[in-house]
Amino acid sequence: MVITATITLVGDNIKATGIGSNNANITWNTNFKTNSTVEYDTTTGYGMSNTNDTLVTSHFVPLSSLSPYTKYYYRIISKTDDGVSVTSTGSHFTTTHAIGTSFAQPSAETTVTGVTAKTENGVQQVNLSKSTLTATATKEADGKTVTVTNLNNGWSSIKYTGSDVVESGTDISVNGIQSIVMTSTPVTEDLGGNIGTVSARIEVPLTKLVSGEPIQQNIIQGATSDVASAFQLAATSSSLDIKSVAYTVEFKNTDALNANLGAAGVTLDLSVDHAWVEENGGRDNIKIIRFGDDGKKEVLTTLYIDSDVSGDITTDNFRATSPNGLSTFGMTAVASTGGGDSGGNGGGSSGGSGTTSTSSVSSSESNSYTGVSGSHSTIQQAVAPIVQQINEFLAPFQEDEATTVQPLRVAGLTATTDPAGMQTIRLDAVLARQSGATITLANNVITISQPGFTLTVVTRDSSVIEKDVISGTVQSVGLRTDPVSAQTSSGTVSVSLETALAGIPENAAITTTISDAANPDMLNAFQSAALANNRQVEDVAYSVVLGKSNLATTGPATLTLTVSPEWVSSHGGIPSIGVAHLSDDGTSEILTTGYTGVDNNGNIAFLATSPKGLSAFGLVSLKTQTGPAPTTGSQQPAQQTVHDTPAGTIGRFIANNIVLLAGIFAVLLAIGVAIVLYDRRSGNRNRTRKKER
Repeated sequence: MVITATITLVGDNIKATGIGSNNANITWNTNFKTNSTVEYDTTTGYGMSNTNDTLVTSHFVPLSSLSPYTKYYYRIISKTDDGVSVTSTGSHFTTTHAIGTSFAQPSAETTVTGVTAKTENGVQQVNLSKSTLTATATKEADGKTVTVTNLNNGWSSIKYTGSDVVESGTDISVNGIQSIVMTSTPVTEDLGGNIGTVSARIEVPLTKLVSGEPIQQNIIQGATSDVASAFQLAATSSSLDIKSVAYTVEFKNTDALNANLGAAGVTLDLSVDHAWVEENGGRDNIKIIRFGDDGKKEVLTTLYIDSDVSGDITTDNFRATSPNGLSTFGMTAVASTGGGDSGGNGGGSSGGSGTTSTSSVSSSESNSYTGVSGSHSTIQQAVAPIVQQINEFLAPFQEDEATTVQPLRVAGLTATTDPAGMQTIRLDAVLARQSGATITLANNVITISQPGFTLTVVTRDSSVIEKDVISGTVQSVGLRTDPVSAQTSSGTVSVSLETALAGIPENAAITTTISDAANPDMLNAFQSAALANNRQVEDVAYSVVLGKSNLATTGPATLTLTVSPEWVSSHGGIPSIGVAHLSDDGTSEILTTGYTGVDNNGNIAFLATSPKGLSAFGLVSLKTQTGPAPTTGSQQPAQQTVHDTPAGTIGRFIANNIVLLAGIFAVLLAIGVAIVLYDRRSGNRNRTRKKER
């Protein structure tokens, strides 16, 4: 019996992903191998199409040259090699606004008509006059709080809490003000794409009434280049990478509020479409990042609160607390970089390539003295202790320095610069991945990670993908290096850095030299910087010189330096540790240094930002200056060993070990005489044998 059946070709799981201002990706699956066609347009006429004739079951078709914030209708068509096809029903998506588009919102006024304050003996009293109040005041049951609602000035409520509340006729007095909590009216904006309609709401606790300081709140599509770089620096300090920035919330004219901020800090509630959250790895990957007006960058502790469902749209709500007040915040998606110390380019404890080499004698060399092998071995044994002593004496300047050269090349990455200085990149993703790189693309942020370093390229608009080639106009470039390790007298240490670049580097490299000691010029510079802050450099764990080849950096550089906990504890603990910097222009400074935790090797990590970029650094222990300030020319760390030049070291060795050297010379002379006598005896024996024959 023969049974025949027909299996229908099906196309399902149709999605529009990676939606930017001028591009989108359409993906779907089929149950047979088919080609891939997407028909699309701003109407259901579907006047444009894009086709890939490769027969597959998982389909990916990029759409480019789209218009910003425009609704596009699309449908998919898949056809097998024998002509069977399936066409989907129509779907649609809306592109986002261009990156950096700002949506200014009305100001949130801090002045409320009918509310006044007076201060006596440092204690503030707030008075509310119901006859002139342009809002609704309600006395709470606790007898200490008055809540004002229906403000219509950018705030949904203001809660005044004091020692007590007194009502007199149409007036209410809140005495002994303890806190004033201002909750804003949610600000919303439709950003298109998978970001959807977003909202931002803040709760600001104040220690006293602030009037006449309206704050301006803007929602910005994505992030501008400077802000995106700042967000990435904040993420890097937390061992994270930015995958995507949905939007930025910017607050202006915030000085008065921040100056009177309560201990609880600002509570920030931000929302985004669940589709964007899922596209970027889920709710656990969402972080709110703050970029302060003072330059401080921090990843805030971010909590998923709940979701709002309206029809087929789900909006996820997240909350973060900013202890340092209002400024600029980003709704971002991140990915963990794994953290810890990866051992640098070369791995292990040698710190990449290092400078230590092992020599071996070839077989021909080892057999060249077989005639005197016995006496040669005896002589070697006699000389060995002397040679060992010499090697130990010379070891400091032979092994105290490890140098790692990290080329900053990415296979398949090229850049061209137009006469106006605008740089355009082209990244062949296939070539890059074949060379070991990992590429992450989210809207206008391209992250290229490969052993040794990571480049983060922010383009001026969403990047264009066409047949595994990514292109775009460069807005900013960030560099993060993997930790470079070295073995020092302080243990195994490591150094990594992050900095902004002027553009895509070409034939560039960073050379990291870690030394067990700092030279006298460095020591004097570090000591001068410490003395300027009424401190002294007590000891130097190690020094680092960062050399640049064909590399132009912009702005500050952030360094992470690690050292063993034993060294830290023996030098006064974490508060005593700092990073000293000697810049290319000869100036020196003790950088603001922060403890960031313990790496995977158990070493303590310190983070410091150098405003003047890369040059020479030292991880130092500091103590408070007591007594008269020493002169920097003579002052050196108490426990620091300064290594002289090889010539100076050898000179001192000769002067202090003349007897030893005389013994070595005598032994070497004896070796030469023995070899000559042996050769003569061997020659005489050979001639005697010839005569006998």
